[in-house]
Amino acid sequence: MASALVLAACVAPFVIRVEPPAPPGGWHVNVRWAPSVGDAERADLEAKYGLLLLQPHAERTWVYRLRDSSRPAVQALVSDPRVEDTYGIDRNDFRVSAPRLTLARQLADRYPGVAERLTPRAILRVLLLASLVLLLFVLSQRADVRAMASTGVPQLSSGALGLYRAALALALVTVVLKYADLPDAPFPRELHRAYDWFADWPWVHVLASTPTLEQWSTPACVALLVFFGTGLLSRPAYLAFLAVLTVHVLVVLQHKSAHDWGLPLVTLWGLALVPWSEGAGIDTWRRGAAAPRRNYGFAVWFPGLMVGLAFAAAAWAKLDSSGIEWVTGGAVKYHFIEDARQAPNDWGLRIASREGFAVALSAGAILVEALFIVHVFFRNAWARAAAGVAGLTLLAGFRVLQGVMWMQWWVLFLCFVPWQPIARVVFGDRRESQIDGAAPALRRGAAAVVAVVVSVQLVASAYRIEMEPFVSDYGMYSWTWPSRAAFDRYIAGKYRRYGYQVVEGNGARDVTPRLARLPKAADLLGQTVTELQAGQALGEDRRKALAALAREYRETYHERLSPMVVVVDELGFDWSRGRFYVISDDRPIGTLDVERATFAEVPDRAAAQSPSR
Repeated sequence: MASALVLAACVAPFVIRVEPPAPPGGWHVNVRWAPSVGDAERADLEAKYGLLLLQPHAERTWVYRLRDSSRPAVQALVSDPRVEDTYGIDRNDFRVSAPRLTLARQLADRYPGVAERLTPRAILRVLLLASLVLLLFVLSQRADVRAMASTGVPQLSSGALGLYRAALALALVTVVLKYADLPDAPFPRELHRAYDWFADWPWVHVLASTPTLEQWSTPACVALLVFFGTGLLSRPAYLAFLAVLTVHVLVVLQHKSAHDWGLPLVTLWGLALVPWSEGAGIDTWRRGAAAPRRNYGFAVWFPGLMVGLAFAAAAWAKLDSSGIEWVTGGAVKYHFIEDARQAPNDWGLRIASREGFAVALSAGAILVEALFIVHVFFRNAWARAAAGVAGLTLLAGFRVLQGVMWMQWWVLFLCFVPWQPIARVVFGDRRESQIDGAAPALRRGAAAVVAVVVSVQLVASAYRIEMEPFVSDYGMYSWTWPSRAAFDRYIAGKYRRYGYQVVEGNGARDVTPRLARLPKAADLLGQTVTELQAGQALGEDRRKALAALAREYRETYHERLSPMVVVVDELGFDWSRGRFYVISDDRPIGTLDVERATFAEVPDRAAAQSPSR
């Protein structure tokens, strides 16, 4: 059955025929007018039926472009008694007589770049991937396969589910409060990030443009999580929390990347299948019924699966982007250096200057990421806890060596806590041992969700697709550099910091702190200076963004943004000593006029004097 469906899906584009899209300007058609139609009336009829006159053809016959080829418009044209005859129009079916194209031909014409890449090898890759995805869906609905897959799902009683729910709610409250960090200033639409359709909704841009979202979203999330954690209307509260959180993340995407939210958000939505209200809490206490014997292990198994998929995808991205050179070249040293500004210590820099350590850590990172997902086949609580420790070690390395702290990801590791043994201590061993182990822990709906997330990840990793916040190939830190010299050129640009000063009389006033308080101003100005200094022309979107920044500055500080002297700080990395050194400090490089979107370089940099900051 699966093979037949795959074959049908592959053959269908070459068999199904569709009407071709109209060419620019409309289809060519001929119209012969009745003898009674004069020039003035013909001009009126041409305007009425959207006929663009090209040339005369024969007696009372003219060649036109038909700009409106919809069926009602064509029917009105051919039914008009002043139209004696037509050519190029099916007068019975009321459509243009264009040859129908196969779906494959139409897609190839519409996306020529994609068609060029559809080599036999690429087509075979698509077919194999499609077959695998379809096979996953088919197998996920078979009871015997779901029972076999459930062997790795741990046991979790209603009491343990209640404890896990409370801990998850408390951790999420902490995260929500910590990440309530959207700017409290208006955020013009011109400064919003260009994004995939997941976040490109008009209402999202409206919410992102005003600084009031967190005034209601943060209290709402905290209140809903209190209900969820205590087990009072826990499932509707959880769904409402997810809705508010998703809105918040979509707004965040207009300001910055949300890689730290992507995996947790998808995981939390997958956990919407869990019957949270059946876990120990206020609702179960009010009902007074005996604890259900159902196994709720999916609630802790699914987050582990999602983290495992993300880690495995990250390992594949590194090997796909950089090959084995990511390991043998000790690629972690480059990433330790580029993140050193935010790291809490210089340990990463010390490792970067020692090639052997860098290679060993690179190999270790790949191994942990690639093998972590194996834990989904083990239901033993202590084996799962060990896997959790291994995964947390990787996240701790990010925090200690690079200063990257994604608390949302840490929250997911609550699933590795041995909740069932803890529940036996809290509620009593006899009650917590009453779980129906015969019923498969993966029900049909849960198995379908698993098939979906695995399939999406396979496609995203195979084609390196990134569509925040729901789809990612986890390609962060997947690149490397061919040499230290190549990296030195890159890091010189990344660690370049611009300052902005307005000349007043004999001195200069530093407006960098003011600009830093305006959303996206620092990034926008830095990119603008870099592009103009390189002689690149600014696009229309960039010019609109600069105009919006100038307007926002004027409205916030009640003065125009005058032309500014741009000064630059630059650092380089000393590989032998494992530390940075100063290349330049407050060196003036030119004058930026934001209102005119122009940049004039300093004529003689060597003779230029840096105004005091």
